[in-house]
Amino acid sequence: MQELSTCTIPTRLVHVWRLLVHLLLVTTILCLGALSSDAQECSPKQYMDEHEPGRLALVVGNHEYTNQIKLPSSATDAKRVKGRLIELKFEVEPVADIKTRQDFVKAITDFRTRIKPGDLVVFYFSGHGFSSGADSFLAPTTLPTSIPEGEEVIDVAMPVDSVRSMLEEAQPGLIIMILDACKSLTKLSTPHDASAANGTSAAISSTPPNLIVDGLTPPRGSSRSINTLVAFSTFPGAISIGNSNPDAMSLYTQWLVEFITSEGEEVTKVFRRTGASVSNISAQRPAVFMLSFTDPFLKPTPQNRNEEKIAWCSALKTGDPNMIKSFTELHSVTRHTAAARRWLLDPPKPEASNSTPVSAFAVERAWAGNLRAVRRLEISSFAFPRSMQVGVEDGLVSAADQEVGLVRSGVTRQELASEKTGEQYLKNLGIEANTKDLQKLAFTIASMDVHEDVIAMRSLIARSRPNDNELASEIPKGTKLQVSGIARGANDSVWMKVLTANNTAPMYVKVDPSFVKSRSIVELGQSLKELIVTAVPGSLPDLINERVLTDAVTELKHQGWEISWVSLANGAIEDETKQAIRDAQLAHAQFVLSQLGINREKITALAAVPDFKEDGVRIRFFGFHK
Repeated sequence: MQELSTCTIPTRLVHVWRLLVHLLLVTTILCLGALSSDAQECSPKQYMDEHEPGRLALVVGNHEYTNQIKLPSSATDAKRVKGRLIELKFEVEPVADIKTRQDFVKAITDFRTRIKPGDLVVFYFSGHGFSSGADSFLAPTTLPTSIPEGEEVIDVAMPVDSVRSMLEEAQPGLIIMILDACKSLTKLSTPHDASAANGTSAAISSTPPNLIVDGLTPPRGSSRSINTLVAFSTFPGAISIGNSNPDAMSLYTQWLVEFITSEGEEVTKVFRRTGASVSNISAQRPAVFMLSFTDPFLKPTPQNRNEEKIAWCSALKTGDPNMIKSFTELHSVTRHTAAARRWLLDPPKPEASNSTPVSAFAVERAWAGNLRAVRRLEISSFAFPRSMQVGVEDGLVSAADQEVGLVRSGVTRQELASEKTGEQYLKNLGIEANTKDLQKLAFTIASMDVHEDVIAMRSLIARSRPNDNELASEIPKGTKLQVSGIARGANDSVWMKVLTANNTAPMYVKVDPSFVKSRSIVELGQSLKELIVTAVPGSLPDLINERVLTDAVTELKHQGWEISWVSLANGAIEDETKQAIRDAQLAHAQFVLSQLGINREKITALAAVPDFKEDGVRIRFFGFHK
């Protein structure tokens, strides 16, 4: 019998065991990333209920015109659109041949009574339309060929902006207006340019603001914060092609009903595909105008639903009212929007994990510098927010390393005590650090002032002036404070002048030396890895590619690194919607990292940093080798 080696089998077993452990680690992390929306991090649970917004549609087909060219296809347009919307689970109210402007108002008013706040509303119109000056109008079926003396265009036709504003009063989550309304119209006459020769009405053809032409004009902005999408069957000022065959549809609606029930496509993509198909076979050029942050799916897939849930989980976990509000704007008609609005009406108490004793800006600046440790705030009453916004003009950009909290690695408490960081900063404000308390607080006061945003870590008493005898009010624990200045009070006391989201009148909060704690630092270790993670094509734009981030964490752990801190950043962009998407990506990156086992308190984020111009989230890992 052949004798077995006493060392070969154990060595192989060790290799196999190591391989199994590594595969288990990778599999666990990948599962966490892939199933992030189902993990326990989706909390608080009371905001995870799902409520489908109502879907309501008013479909108008005007075809029996008495003074204008009849439009047989408009009746068929309305019928086919109604059928498609019913397939998409809309409650459809069809109206045919609205005769007058007053009838228009009544139809919209009656329809509006059915709309509940947060509903998805569609208004579809097929018929004649025209523009006069900067306004667009929908033509009732009795629209005259000449406007009677003493009346205006608005008296005989329905302004598009009036339709929108009437619907907005019901506070829907989104209004989609589809206007197949630029057919060839008999020129209107108005008494404003009456012929001087015979006193009769003259056709207006060239003089603003009474110019009446075929086609509609772009929608104007609204004073309300209601998301609105307006789709025109042709470019403003141009003619849309109808059909004289009563059994056929107009060119635009023919393609609209082809694409509107497409699964997993945002509504703007449906309109773009419709427009492209129309343009490919005619000179007609459809147009879409977005007065909206949101771009929903009319027929969402399970993946779409899951991604919307992940987006909500990511925003919810920030505990930031601005991020929750942004979610309601970017996703105004999802199953989670009602919960988000409920959160805004009655926010829960802030979580401690949304604050940090060290500066997010200092951590980010440490990446390329020689100082690899960050000083903690030395008073327990305050902390920094984990997420901050930094602009080009922000004082942080020009602040000294020591003022934002950067120190060399390994610095001792005794060495920190001997430093005079912040004293010169206070002196520049006219405050001499001439007492032991002020000398202890100098760094903390200077750092909070230069950062401008801090969080109250306990209930604070605010005064109307920097004086203990002034009128007092309470600032609850967890409140975000905007620091707008430092003031000296009686008995060498120091006060921060602050504002809150709920109170824009300046208040003063005393920096109490009795809450000073021991000086300490956070060691960041080495700069390990930097990557830029963007959205996945075909997925929600406010979600980053989880797999890229998961692979990076897996690689670092496999190499034996212990991640000590993660710094996230995005760049600034002027487009308000795109900036909201970038900020949502930042929230999602934080959510994914916490799902991957990284302590949320060691993840900080900066929005709108001046040195990063690309799309996506820049992610920087710090750590130590085990």
